[in-house]
Amino acid sequence: MPPSSLSTTLVRLAVVAVLVFATVAATPGVLAADATVTFDAETYSATRGAIVPLTISLDGAQSATVTLTETTGAYAATVTVVDADEDGTVRLELDTFAAGSGNDFHAYRATDGDQLVSVTRLTPARSDPLPAGTYALVAVAGESQDDATLTLSPFSLGAVTVETAPHVYSPFGETPTVSDTVASGDWVILRFDAPGLSGVVDTDRPPVSALVYADPSTPRARSTHTVRAPVADALHGVPLRSLVVDYEGETDARPWQLTPGADAAIVGVDHDSDGTLDIDLTETLVSVSTYSDGRYRLQFDGAYALAPGDELVVQYELYNPDTTGSDPVAVRINDETELVGVATYGPAGQGTLGNGVTLDLVRVVDDEAVPVSLANAHYRVDLETEELVVATIAPELAEDETSAEYVATLALSSDSVYADDIDDSVVARYTVVPRTASIDGVSDGTLSVDQHQQRLSGTTTVAPGSRLVVYAVRYDDPRSFIQARLVTVSADGSWEADFEFTHIEPGSRFDVAVYDLEHGGITASAELTPTAVPAVVTSAT
Repeated sequence: MPPSSLSTTLVRLAVVAVLVFATVAATPGVLAADATVTFDAETYSATRGAIVPLTISLDGAQSATVTLTETTGAYAATVTVVDADEDGTVRLELDTFAAGSGNDFHAYRATDGDQLVSVTRLTPARSDPLPAGTYALVAVAGESQDDATLTLSPFSLGAVTVETAPHVYSPFGETPTVSDTVASGDWVILRFDAPGLSGVVDTDRPPVSALVYADPSTPRARSTHTVRAPVADALHGVPLRSLVVDYEGETDARPWQLTPGADAAIVGVDHDSDGTLDIDLTETLVSVSTYSDGRYRLQFDGAYALAPGDELVVQYELYNPDTTGSDPVAVRINDETELVGVATYGPAGQGTLGNGVTLDLVRVVDDEAVPVSLANAHYRVDLETEELVVATIAPELAEDETSAEYVATLALSSDSVYADDIDDSVVARYTVVPRTASIDGVSDGTLSVDQHQQRLSGTTTVAPGSRLVVYAVRYDDPRSFIQARLVTVSADGSWEADFEFTHIEPGSRFDVAVYDLEHGGITASAELTPTAVPAVVTSAT
């Protein structure tokens, strides 16, 4: 039989099997003789790797059986879903990355209160995700049937947008502002147009955020393991004596040939989780011991006292175990406090976001790229906009810095299952600046105001939506006064506030300052103007 005839026969057999299964399958609830089933669209389109939402309306039925069949016979499966919340619809999500991999029950999810009853794959398991192409969709409820088409396009990466938002808000809940300049302490939000990533990336548990991150994650490969261990409150002020990394998995799930301590690439402290070491602890390292049960112990001389905000960072080389998946790891500091997590091996651990997807962030210093960790970033895939959203807090600048340049790169590694679909990466650039504010109308270092109601205005580097306090004050009696106005930064970075100077005598001098309500309120450390601006009241006009 020719290959084309064989493919056609497979498709027909799959559809027949699905329809027979749908006819004999027991479905909960009462099925009316005139039951109807309808897809919410005649055609669906998505990118390989994406999660595809399907909504099916039911009338006179409580459940539906849906079949998905690739037109060349590459894949076919049938799914039964129940309208558990009895709202007349069933909502189903198809993960085109997981489908066909072996356990197809993980490739389908009922949402919004509905219930997935069964998943049956009718074709052999695949070694790679669903191919690009056309898929036939059939929904059945009783004697009613509706057809639709799903088209999967090759995997692709689109553009990226840089945004900012006040750190007091959720980066995913509020409307951010498009800007490639971000103030220290505000959210940096990277919005990647990457429609195929919804099924590929587990944004709840990306490998880079694991307690121990293996790079590469390939089984039995020589690998660099990076450990990031935040210090518990109970250890603040306590001398650092030891750190133990314990690979607690089964014997065949433990790394081997742990590198002696002299070859440790990094031993130190990261204060602000920006990925660079603020304190190098190499000189305080006394010894490193490795054990056949998978323990790696670093002994320190106690010269460094652990402090609030400390995150211990250790990096060393070894061979990954001959295993795939996530295996348990524990980190103990001073043999007193324990952090429990995982190390992920195999495809799920490849790249910082998993399955061969890598997001790298570097800080450009003197034309050199210094890697910055994204382990503590927040990740989300927006199914509606088909975007990967990554949010992190812009770090503080050094005292002698007026700005810092950052470059983020999203790419697929050569071992990604989608590497053949694309041959480029996506790059985002942004600048971090200090939190400052200025006041309009200052001339020769002094602000003149009229003896009546007057609007003061200015600009600031902090994110639009941030709240500021503009403070006008004179302390010397008998003409002392205090006026404070709460303002919200506009989309263009400006602010304005109305003050009342009608009863202030001409010639009175006072100070005007802008304070950061989101970062400390009215305190010296929260003042956004470098110094208070001298002001004087002029005669009424």
